[in-house]
Amino acid sequence: MRRLMPLSLSSLRRAFLACLQWVSQQFGGGPDLRDPLYARELTKRVRFRLQLLYAVIITTTTISAIHYQGTGPFFFNSIMPAVVVSVCLWRAAYWSDAKTRTRSERRLASDLEQMPLLGLVIGLMTAFWGLTTYSSGDHNQQSLSHFTVAVTTLVTILALGLIPKAAISAAISSVVPSSVVFLTEGHPNSIEVVITLTVLCILVLRISLIQRAEFHSLFNSMVDLERRAVNLDELTEELKEYAFVDLLTGVPNRRAILSDLASLLQDDTAESPWLAILDLDGFKRINDLYGHTEGDLVLVEVCRRLGERQRDLSFGRLGGDEFVILLDGSFDEPYVVAILTDLLTSISQPIRTELRSYKVTASIGLRKTQRLSMGECLERADAALYQAKKEPGRLVIFSQRSEEQFLAEKIATENVRNSNFSETLQVLFQPIIDFDTKQPLALEALARWGEAPAHRIDTARFIELVESSGRISELSDIVMQKAFAAIPHFPDAVSIQINLSAWDLQNDKLLDRIETLARKHRTPRRRITFELTETALIGDFSKAVEVIANLRHRGFHVALDDFGTGYSSLAYINRLPLDQIKIDREFANSLLESGKSKAVVSSIWALSQQLGISCTIEGIETSDQALRARQIGLRRMQGYLFSEPLSLTDALEYVNNSGLRTKGSPEPVRKGAKRGNTLG
Repeated sequence: MRRLMPLSLSSLRRAFLACLQWVSQQFGGGPDLRDPLYARELTKRVRFRLQLLYAVIITTTTISAIHYQGTGPFFFNSIMPAVVVSVCLWRAAYWSDAKTRTRSERRLASDLEQMPLLGLVIGLMTAFWGLTTYSSGDHNQQSLSHFTVAVTTLVTILALGLIPKAAISAAISSVVPSSVVFLTEGHPNSIEVVITLTVLCILVLRISLIQRAEFHSLFNSMVDLERRAVNLDELTEELKEYAFVDLLTGVPNRRAILSDLASLLQDDTAESPWLAILDLDGFKRINDLYGHTEGDLVLVEVCRRLGERQRDLSFGRLGGDEFVILLDGSFDEPYVVAILTDLLTSISQPIRTELRSYKVTASIGLRKTQRLSMGECLERADAALYQAKKEPGRLVIFSQRSEEQFLAEKIATENVRNSNFSETLQVLFQPIIDFDTKQPLALEALARWGEAPAHRIDTARFIELVESSGRISELSDIVMQKAFAAIPHFPDAVSIQINLSAWDLQNDKLLDRIETLARKHRTPRRRITFELTETALIGDFSKAVEVIANLRHRGFHVALDDFGTGYSSLAYINRLPLDQIKIDREFANSLLESGKSKAVVSSIWALSQQLGISCTIEGIETSDQALRARQIGLRRMQGYLFSEPLSLTDALEYVNNSGLRTKGSPEPVRKGAKRGNTLG
């Protein structure tokens, strides 16, 4: 047995060292203790474990000291246990939450780096205790020593398991000396005790390895989450910037500036701000002629000029070429007007790009936001802007009179939106006459809204409101129905002319609807002329050409209305299959005063003659205008000189009195009246 024991001890020693080496390799790697975040998190995990470890050491030391009283030296049985308990109490207080929370990361890292020394001290202390007391005790006391050494060692490994070097140093410094003492003192269970202690230490080390891996995984996940949180915060800030900044110009966008306006309106402690809406004049033409890249450069320069005055105002891009400007409510009106007038002057200065120089003007609508919601403020500033755009380049202030007009138009707008056109819409007929014979050649069907006079608005504005409400197709349909129904009542020599809008040209059902009405009323196609304005053609020119070609193919006639007001009218004449052109009323108004107007009208009439199409001048209101137009060569005329727009009954009477007999009416008796030839 004695010959086998050294072999057995030698084998155990080699196996034990090999296991410790393996465990040490397994515990390798991991974050650096000098990482502040890692040191702080590791301290949170280790702090409570260390306090439990010190509690266990105090308990086992006290129990062992009591049981060994009277069997050994007083110093080892009384003085030394008291010192150990005192040191443990001090270290437990050192690792309290209150103290570690205020300790710097550098100090925490230093404490954690000293953990292997702590493990060595605890292990050697445990072994020293065994060496000094074990030999003097009886079997019961020695069994207690086995238990206390095992418990202290295992708890130490668990407590220090998150720090590999500390756990391994504690295990080796405690297990190896203790095992030597147990084996050399001849206790009958010493071999079993050593084997059990060694296996338990290895198992506990393995458990600590798993816990450490889980902690590292948890820590890495936490770091990754914090990194993602930081990235998310940065991304959120970036998205906020995108959400509140116009990407083209870098100035506050619609959401940002309206949010500022809402905040100012809700602030009861500050005076309501001034609200202005600025719109560039003719900006769409820059985009259309020179491209959006050049238009973008113009917008950027305008924003730069606005930014030069941020001492007095804040602004943001509302959209397109519109900007919202906010000024301090404490400014008086003259000062605000001076600021905005200076701004208009600045914007009107030439804007130069690499390709060309642009002359841009702006219009501004201004309103003091007193006791109004944000929507109401914007409506009124926009109404002032609408008035300013009538004479581009100026500033219009929304006054008390503007408020009255705005409310009246708002009522009219609501009435248009909710009106039953079948009942409120009236179709009137204005004659187009042959100046030489004074006989009607055609009647233009005109829509008149039959609301109460108090709510009546300008015809052009009425059409704009109908278009904005999305009811223009409904309006056109009613006009066509009443115009087609009226045709059979007039003589064959009189045709009807009906206006079509840009919306009508985009309606795929337009041609079918016209064809249905023509068949229903058995209308000869040649007696219907559809009038198109240049603005109706601009939106989709190819679509307009297709619709015109289809109308003429079906036998209808087509006229170009308001000719001469657009910059590209001649191009349209060359490309459109037309039957008639109508010279805009602006030329009739200036025919007597302006030699240029006379020259333009003469050119248009000569062009119509060369193209073989008829030519009508609108807006003739005086005899002098009519005579001047006739001197140029024009015979087809329309205007209040000859007749205002008439109801169907009055139009029938007008045609009867002209010498043309309407269907179902008696032959008119007019002395000296002769029936002249009509002009197509």
